[in-house]
Amino acid sequence: MARWNLTQQTDALQPVVLTVSDYRISAAYRVASASRFYGTLKVTRKTDGRRLFPYAGAPDIGPFETGYEAKMAAEQFGMKLAEADILAPER
Repeated sequence: MARWNLTQQTDALQPVVLTVSDYRISAAYRVASASRFYGTLKVTRKTDGRRLFPYAGAPDIGPFETGYEAKMAAEQFGMKLAEADILAPER
């Protein structure tokens, strides 16, 4: 007669623990006029391919005086979005 080990958990029951490395964050900038730069951002969850940003009605990132500032702001915003999704994953 077979015995079942009821203390052993299967992988299917284990919760998926996400980290920031489970997200693809692509940041860049675009020029709106001579001295106005806006950050551009795309955040995708690698585990299921869900795009978290941009979405309909997403805010503009900027304006900034330099392209570097715009890109850095976009990267920081992307990191915040990934961290927020780790705490409360959007399904």
